[in-house]
Amino acid sequence: MKQIYKYKLKAFFATFLAVLLFAACNEVEDLSITLDTPVADFVVRDTSDIGLNGVITFTNKSVNGAQYFWDFGDGTISEEVEPMHSYTEVGTYTISMIAQNGKNGNYLTHEKTMSIEVTTAPFAYFNVDTLLKANKEVHFINKSARATSYLWDFGDGNTSTDETPDHIYTEGGRYEITLTSSNDDGEEAVWKTYVTVLAPLLEGIFDNGLTLGELGWSVLNYGTATQEWEANSRYQSLYFSAHPGRNPDGVDDWVISPKVTYDGLAPLTFDMIQPTFGRYDHVPVKIWIAKKVPESADDFTIMVKEVIAESEGWDSYELSLKEHVSEGEEFYIGFHIYQTGSPRIQIDNIIII
Repeated sequence: MKQIYKYKLKAFFATFLAVLLFAACNEVEDLSITLDTPVADFVVRDTSDIGLNGVITFTNKSVNGAQYFWDFGDGTISEEVEPMHSYTEVGTYTISMIAQNGKNGNYLTHEKTMSIEVTTAPFAYFNVDTLLKANKEVHFINKSARATSYLWDFGDGNTSTDETPDHIYTEGGRYEITLTSSNDDGEEAVWKTYVTVLAPLLEGIFDNGLTLGELGWSVLNYGTATQEWEANSRYQSLYFSAHPGRNPDGVDDWVISPKVTYDGLAPLTFDMIQPTFGRYDHVPVKIWIAKKVPESADDFTIMVKEVIAESEGWDSYELSLKEHVSEGEEFYIGFHIYQTGSPRIQIDNIIII
């Protein structure tokens, strides 16, 4: 009797453990199903290829998928992860992609569909930098498809029929560019975008004998420097030099920009150096703003920033003006040097819209 009782007890514990193990497995399995449920998603990589005989590439953006089943709506299918496909007839097609997860013996699926129209009509599109500089050649990259002729409108009164034209904007501002792409059947597609052109206040182009006044710049001088600011053709920049040993009261000089109308988009940028033949390694320069015609230094009421002209090489600066000037507001920029001794600096490539 005791032996039989032992066998029954062992059988009971074995059954109990089996039930616990089965329940634990089911809990783990249910948890894995929740975590690994697939989500089907895809996009067309380049919409310009959705045309007759165009090679369409699909980008798979699914999550937790192990297998994929594609139906392109024209009687063809695929099990690739990211297939390519071409349509030989025009029409509207519904594309279906099923993402499946086969882990743990469970087959969970999720489906996404997309409708596309396959056409012979042209597709218009182009690439161009949206922030440009005046008097610099701009290259347009035509990405149109199924087109045989092109008409460009650059927004400044100029046009082109070249497939990939170049263009130069001579004035700063915001321009709308329009590309009309056409095919031999007279069908048209239009793409538009805007570019902002930076108008240079000073961009390193000087002719011999050109004065600051001819460039629209002016000077305020309060020190005893024997040399003042000049538009120097030798150094191709605004150049200031104070004669060594002849400035007992130091230097207090301003060079003032022409009037600027701010469009609220671009910062003030410029390059500056303290030339290696100068007497100082570091020359501080303050950048100010005046909101009326500056007749004296007192008219410059807003200091944007103080920067240091170094002797090791040209430094580029980018200063935000948005907190100081409103869109459409007119103002003047003043570069102010105040230092004892005989500093020298050069400023070039001053750009603002």
